[in-house]
Amino acid sequence: MNQIDEDATLSQLSNALVTAFAATGKVKDALYIYSEMADKYGRTADLEMHQAVVSVLTQDYAAAEELLEAALERDNKDADVLINSLVAAQYNDKDDEVVDRFISQLKHEHPNHPWVKDLAEKEADFDRIAVSVSRA
Repeated sequence: MNQIDEDATLSQLSNALVTAFAATGKVKDALYIYSEMADKYGRTADLEMHQAVVSVLTQDYAAAEELLEAALERDNKDADVLINSLVAAQYNDKDDEVVDRFISQLKHEHPNHPWVKDLAEKEADFDRIAVSVSRA
C-alpha cells in the first residue's frame, strides 16, 4: 500500500475539509491547516474563503467577514466567495442592501451557478404559492 505524504498539498486540503466538517472538536485544526498553507504557498481567494467557512463553523463571524473581504479583493467575481460573503453578511446583521447586492451580482455574473439556479427555483416557488394563497 502506498504511503500518504502528509505534507502534500492535496492531503492537507483534504484533511482540513474533513476535519472542518466531520470532527466536532477539531474544527479549529482545519483553520490552522488553512493558515499554514496560506503561509507556505501564499494567500489565495480560495484559501481565504475556506478559512472563512471554518470561521463560520466556529461562530467567529467577524473573522469570516474579514477573510471574505480579503478574498473579494483578490477575486471579486468568484461565485463561491460571493455566496459565502452574503452568508457572512447575514450572520453579521448587515443591511439587506449588502445581501441584495451580492445576490444581484451573482444573478448577473453567474446565472448558471447551481446556487443561483436553486435560488431562482425557490423564488418561483414562493411567487407561485403567494399567488395561490392570495386567491384563496
